[in-house]
Amino acid sequence: MPRLSERGTRSRSLTVIGLDERLIGFLRQNVAYANVIQGNALKIIPGISFDVLIGNLPNVVTESLLKLMPRLSFRTAILAVGESTDLDQLGSAFSWSEVTRITGDDFLPPQPSVSRIVKVVPTGGRTGFRTRASM
Repeated sequence: MPRLSERGTRSRSLTVIGLDERLIGFLRQNVAYANVIQGNALKIIPGISFDVLIGNLPNVVTESLLKLMPRLSFRTAILAVGESTDLDQLGSAFSWSEVTRITGDDFLPPQPSVSRIVKVVPTGGRTGFRTRASM
């Protein structure tokens, strides 16, 4: 299987935040061009600059991230959220749409839950609409 860096065009910069020390070494070795940071993403994200946020955090951590999002500046976020996560809490400052759902059988080992992958975009004037259309 080709490495991530061999699959296509690299981004201008890539920052990866992980809490698990076992993953950090793997990332530093296999994605050498990335800025790999070990630590609590909720504490680190507000202090860094980015335009795309991709999150696959535990559901309870994602709930905290959603509360943090109005204070962040970004173009697009792709997040894994719990099946019952209330995205209306984002208010009119963001539009969102469900991209797909992943079930426990999509993981090894299988997980007991269902997650939704959603795209979140800040609205132009920080007012706007929310969409719930599945793609």
